[in-house]
Amino acid sequence: MQWMADETSRRYLFVAIDRATRWVFVRVYNSKTAANARRFLRELERTCPPFGPLLRNALSRCPAAHAQHV
Repeated sequence: MQWMADETSRRYLFVAIDRATRWVFVRVYNSKTAANARRFLRELERTCPPFGPLLRNALSRCPAAHAQHV
């Protein structure tokens, strides 16, 4: 995310979008860690349980992360 004039630290935006319904789930974390990625996916599954089984097929928009799954 872009830094705002009053910000003193970086924050990371984690987003899940259902392409069919355009439903969006967003969380902002202070660090980009594997622990926060797991936390994001757990919160997503708790918020919208029907997406749980689909999370195994989710792709990251980060090219480096996606390359590991190809």
